[in-house]
Order: sequence, then structure tokens, then C-alpha cells
Amino acid sequence: MKITLYQCGNSQNYGNDISCRKDHLLSNVRHGTISLKRLIRGEELELGICQGCPDFNEEGSYVPKGERGWTPNKYERALVKDPPRSHKKNKEESIKL
Repeated sequence: MKITLYQCGNSQNYGNDISCRKDHLLSNVRHGTISLKRLIRGEELELGICQGCPDFNEEGSYVPKGERGWTPNKYERALVKDPPRSHKKNKEESIKL
């Protein structure tokens, strides 16, 4: 089974983005972050960068497909209208996933 962001204590969100507390780039765009929409839709979030990561901090168990994602009302309330440009500027505003 692969490591997912659902299991790692270093994953966090800033506005509409998910990033890594250890500053690993989760993507090649968006300041190295991924969209919060991926979590909300219940995607697997098994990112290549996370596999074999020396900073993996297991804080949760594997989340089965049927238990991932949010309901439509929770989804709309969760999205921030004007997200910060850089996640590094707003570390005090981070929320543990």
C-alpha cells in the first residue's frame, strides 16, 4: 500500500492549497502545492514525492475510498474566496489535515 497525504502529519492546508510542512514540493505548479479540491473530491493523494519520504510522519491510518471526500455543502464552505499567494507567508494560519 502506498503512503497518502491522509496519513502524513506533515500535510497541511493554506487557503485552497495543500502543502508539506517539511517544504517538499507536492507538485510542479502552485508554489509546490496541490489543490484542496483534490482532498474534497476524495482523490487518493498517493503522490510520488511522498513514497519513501524520510520525513513521513504517520498520524493516521489508510483512508478507504468510500470514506474520503466531503459533502457538497461542506465543500462550498471550505473554499476560501481569496487564498494567499504563497503558503510560506501564512504558516500561522495553517490547518492540520
